Amino acid sequence: MTNEQILEMVSMRLKGASVREIKEKTGASDKDIKDYIPRALAYAKHSATDGAIGKIVYPALRDWMVAHNYTMTNAAKLGKMTVSSFENALYGGNSLKENIDKILAVTGLTYEQAFKRDG
Repeated sequence: MTNEQILEMVSMRLKGASVREIKEKTGASDKDIKDYIPRALAYAKHSATDGAIGKIVYPALRDWMVAHNYTMTNAAKLGKMTVSSFENALYGGNSLKENIDKILAVTGLTYEQAFKRDG
């Protein structure tokens, strides 16, 4: 499943779509829907509580974190970065090109997609 498909599934479910409607629109299997939607919603709820995800200033990176159920620690490890370097980048601080390249490699996003801010 792509990030976009997972986000679309979650969005549709939150708007009241049935499993059948989600399958028809996204091409997802029953297993995908049963696996991804609860994980993404649980992570979003947890993240809203601890505030880490809410501090991310880049919507595409925030969505990627939620869709993949990553904590800051897990995502930083995946990118072979320190947690502080990872957080600094996602919170809008000055980051080394090396760290930006690691984030792009892990997420599969382009620079323009990943680091576009709201509004």
